[in-house]
Amino acid sequence: MARKKWKSGWRKVPGKITNRIEEIQENGLIVACTLKITATEATTGKFAHVGIDYRGGDFNIPQSVIPPEENGRASKVNLHGKEIIRKDLPKELKEFGFYAPSWGDWSKGSHWVGQMREVYQRDQIAPKEAEISFEILRNGTDTEPFVVVKCVVEFLLLKNSPVFKRDLLFCLNLLQENVGHADLWASTTSNEEFANTLYVDWEILPPGNKEEVLQKLMSGARSKHPDLLQKKIADRYETLSKLQPTAYLRGRNGFRHYFGAKFSDDVVVFENLDYGNAAYVMGESWETLSKMSRIDLMKSATEDFERIVHKEGWKDSLREVVRKKLKK
Repeated sequence: MARKKWKSGWRKVPGKITNRIEEIQENGLIVACTLKITATEATTGKFAHVGIDYRGGDFNIPQSVIPPEENGRASKVNLHGKEIIRKDLPKELKEFGFYAPSWGDWSKGSHWVGQMREVYQRDQIAPKEAEISFEILRNGTDTEPFVVVKCVVEFLLLKNSPVFKRDLLFCLNLLQENVGHADLWASTTSNEEFANTLYVDWEILPPGNKEEVLQKLMSGARSKHPDLLQKKIADRYETLSKLQPTAYLRGRNGFRHYFGAKFSDDVVVFENLDYGNAAYVMGESWETLSKMSRIDLMKSATEDFERIVHKEGWKDSLREVVRKKLKK
């Protein structure tokens, strides 16, 4: 089956990655991400293009893979390289021409007819043939089996390299194109740090019986006024359900105060059950953003979320924002 659609990449290094460059003190960096892959996703071929599947009750995950060129533009460049036209540099003279018969008769020989023209300079980028490696960090079961997998582009990036930004954008697009996520990390980041920093333990609640979903959402909340909280949760549930989410999310462990609705891999709406007066529509980095406190989130430089205050007309605003993001 064809893989699920996601954003294929960027034309320039996104702002959240630029911030990461400044945050990380080390010179050596890697492009990596952590994915939670369910048995259903693996079985239906969401990641089959990188060799991940689920058969006989087990996940089959390759140690590494060089993505085939049909996976997209970055994968093709990875295998074959590319030519960059440098319109930012002055043009240079280049001779063009052809051989013509002498005196109009090839039997009398030939001669070169040349002409000088100004052309843009070009850079030839050699193929990197970079591998994407996979490592299982955790196995588990929610409503179905899943694995948490670390995905790394095996290409060391050096901040002090003159082509750092160019190589960074290439690696980001290669990983994003093939697994749907990409972030920047110090090359010395441990597996424990990856698991703790990138992975939030969310319970997936499929759309279904309203009473069952509300009961599970309530079980993760705390309040001095449970009746008022139940009424608020029911109201939020009704609002979100009209937008037809693919699943509801309830935070576990340290994130029990969150619940949300997932519309796609990069459109998730979150509410805080314990406090707060706003809904947050988050993008592809929702698992990281949802771990921040409200204060830290508002201070962050990311543009990967929109805050919708619960005031008159907020439900219409929420509906419009979600629909707009889904169209993108």
